[in-house]
Amino acid sequence: MNDMDKFERLVEKAHKATGIISGAGMVLAGLAVVSQVVIITAYVIARDFFNQTWMLTTEWAGYFLVLIAYLGGAYALRAGGHVRVSLVVRLLRPQVRASLDALTTLPALGATE
Repeated sequence: MNDMDKFERLVEKAHKATGIISGAGMVLAGLAVVSQVVIITAYVIARDFFNQTWMLTTEWAGYFLVLIAYLGGAYALRAGGHVRVSLVVRLLRPQVRASLDALTTLPALGATE
C-alpha cells in the first residue's frame, strides 16, 4: 500500500466521522427546535391563562436558536444545502439572478483561504 492509498483511506475515515458528527448535530438541532416550541408555547399559556411569567424563557429560546443555526447549518453544509432567503430573488429574471449570485459570491470567495 503506497502513501496515496493510505491518504485516501484516511480521508474516507474522516469523511465518515464527519458524517456521523453532522448527523448527530442534525438530531440535536431537531430536538432544540422541539424544545424551543415547547418552552415558548408553555410560556404563552402560563402568561395568558395563569398570569405568570418565566424569567428565563427568552434566554433559553435564544440558546436553542443558536443550537439550531449552528448544528443545522453543519448538516446543511454536509448535505450540499444552503440556507438563504430567496423570496425576492425568485421574482427576478434568470439573468439578473445569475448576476446577483455572482456578485454576492465573489466577496465570500475572497474571504476564504
